[in-house]
This record gives sequence, structure tokens and C-alpha cells, in this order.
Amino acid sequence: MNDREKDLKIGISIPGIGKISVMTILAEIGNYEEFSTPEKLAAWSGLTPLVYQSADHLKTGPITKRGSPHIRRNMVEVAQAAVKTKNSRIRSFFLRLKVKKGYNKAIVAEARKILCILWTILKKRELYCEENVPRKKVSITLQSPPNPRSIQEANDILGRAGYMIQKLDSSGK
Repeated sequence: MNDREKDLKIGISIPGIGKISVMTILAEIGNYEEFSTPEKLAAWSGLTPLVYQSADHLKTGPITKRGSPHIRRNMVEVAQAAVKTKNSRIRSFFLRLKVKKGYNKAIVAEARKILCILWTILKKRELYCEENVPRKKVSITLQSPPNPRSIQEANDILGRAGYMIQKLDSSGK
């Protein structure tokens, strides 16, 4: 098993993250080892609040929205799926924050937390594990797309995938 497949298995072990989500997140991040801390990854993703500070006054604003909008959107979707997991620490963190800050701020904080957890377990090369939450069965099979040897084989593959193939006459119409 190569490193990318291991990364996918590690990512899928977190509640709320599926195959497509983890592939998108890892593709957007690229080499996660370039980030020295999970906080730097969260800041790069735009999931940290703006801070306005003057003397002794500290005020936090909305998220920075720097970095890739795709990873931000994907992490919020993952967080929304993760809070539906029963008896998990991720859900209890969200519920505590939701009472204090409201749904939107809590879900963004949850997205940041999941991204930081993902960075940590990827660095440690271990699966996410909680005591009360049953483990998901993780199976990754990366299939290479069929390699057609002829035009007819390519047309057959596209036809099975649901595409309609029309033959053009010699004038291109």
C-alpha cells in the first residue's frame, strides 16, 4: 500500500469524511508536511477568525477566507456530516459551542477542528479512534480507468457509462 492510499484510509477513519471528501481535501492541501502545525494549515485554509487588537482590546471577526474556497466548503460539509455521529467527541464539541456561539460559528469551528485532527493523525500515521464510536469499515480500492485499445472499445465504455454516441457523417454534421 502506497502513502496516498494510507492517507486516504487515515482520512476516512474520521467521522463525517467519506472517500470523495478526503480525496478533495488531500488534493487541495497537497503535501500536508509543508505545514509545521495544524494551526498553520487551518490559517492557510481560511478557517481562522480575523483578530482586531488594539492595546488591551481584543475583538475577533469573521473567518479570513484566505486559501482555497473549495477546501473551506468541503470542510464545512464534512463538519455538518460529523455532527450527526452519535456519542462522538466531535458532536459534543459542536453542541457545546452551538449553545454559546450559534450554529454557523460552531460549524466553522468544527470544520477547523476536524482539519486539525486530520493533519495530526496524518503526521502520526494512525487511524482516528474514539472509545464510544464504532469504527467504520475502511476499504479503498483505487481503480484505474479502462484503457481502450480501439475507437469501438472507447465507444462501448462511454455507452455503458450512460453517454449517447452519435456517428457523424463525412461533412462533420
